[in-house]
Amino acid sequence: MTTSDFWEAYAVLPPKIKVQAKKAYQLWKNNQFYPSLHFKKVADDLWSVRITANPKVL
Repeated sequence: MTTSDFWEAYAVLPPKIKVQAKKAYQLWKNNQFYPSLHFKKVADDLWSVRITANPKVL
């Protein structure tokens, strides 16, 4: 589930990062624990996934 805060933050990402985010999402859909995603639980209902070396999604 995503929040309105997520979509507001996504909307202002550079186009190149949006493309990388979509690719990461496709990887995640096929395998949530794909090694390069570094998908991990941060809090009870909050997860982190790596898009590139810098931007992360919570």
